[in-house]
Amino acid sequence: MAWFYAAEWPTFAPPLTDIPHLLTFYTEDLFYCDAAVPVGVTGKAALTRYFEQNFQAMGRLHFHIDAFWAVPEGFFCRWFADVEGDSRRLRGLDYVQLEGGLIARNELFTHWLAAASAHHD
Repeated sequence: MAWFYAAEWPTFAPPLTDIPHLLTFYTEDLFYCDAAVPVGVTGKAALTRYFEQNFQAMGRLHFHIDAFWAVPEGFFCRWFADVEGDSRRLRGLDYVQLEGGLIARNELFTHWLAAASAHHD
């Protein structure tokens, strides 16, 4: 199942405003955390509210997988994203635990790369 996500991850993010599509990848009782919500949110209703509040300001992301590691409970996915309207590049690492083929836990770590250092090998 982890390899399904490896194939889907770049297209996983239609415009971030398509929250219903994003939520189809998650269990009902999911846990999600990132830098903006380090204590995390639990459940689809809470994740919906979080996405609605935080994705409004973000331009469309164009994802590029840099590395993908399957682990027994799920996977790690390291990626870069070009953000429309921003010369910087976003770099991220998702730690994902799967249950029944859906995301039960997603811990996201990100940082911005300056435009001059946005390229990677």
